Amino acid sequence: MNLILYGPPGVGKTVLGKLIAERLGREFVDGDEWIEARWGCRVPDYFQRGEEPLFRAREAEACREWSARDGLVIAPGGGALLDPHSRAALEGTGVIICLTAPLETLLARLNGSHSRPLLSGDAPARLAALLKERESLYRSFALQVTTDSHPVESVADEVIATFRAVEGITRFELGDCSARMGRGLLARLPEFLDSKNLRPPFVVVSDSNVASLH
Repeated sequence: MNLILYGPPGVGKTVLGKLIAERLGREFVDGDEWIEARWGCRVPDYFQRGEEPLFRAREAEACREWSARDGLVIAPGGGALLDPHSRAALEGTGVIICLTAPLETLLARLNGSHSRPLLSGDAPARLAALLKERESLYRSFALQVTTDSHPVESVADEVIATFRAVEGITRFELGDCSARMGRGLLARLPEFLDSKNLRPPFVVVSDSNVASLH
């Protein structure tokens, strides 16, 4: 399963992601850096040229590519999971943990950074507006870890403990059939089918909401 660290600018996704990846022996993916390397264009340049829709399309494609892999620690950009399909793709093969910190802490960490296109100009006002705009999104994630006033090592410990607590799989019986419930099972579906020596044709039962996302 992948571990996805999400949250607002300045919350510490990259610093924590690198440390956690090292501790878990995993590859770390910085979302914006990966996109820049993949398409050869700096993230701020998309916004300066009025090409945010192109950037968002490539960001969505990146989320699909990451979700097709396993064993990653991923730090997507702050707007990546505004797209419900990108969120569903990453949740289908991983655990998303939303990192939080108050506005004052985020501003202190950003310290006038000019590499954040959505915060250019009056950074405090724009960041406050951004947090308000995305508040419902950030609050919608069940797993939350605060990074405020805690050493990065202790926050990494909490994130890893949270991740390990939810990565398990529950199995239960339904008459002659068995079922599994847990995170990241779509990525392991071939493994489960092979273990039962099952072969096509297969039938997928879903509802319209889940089917449209997956």
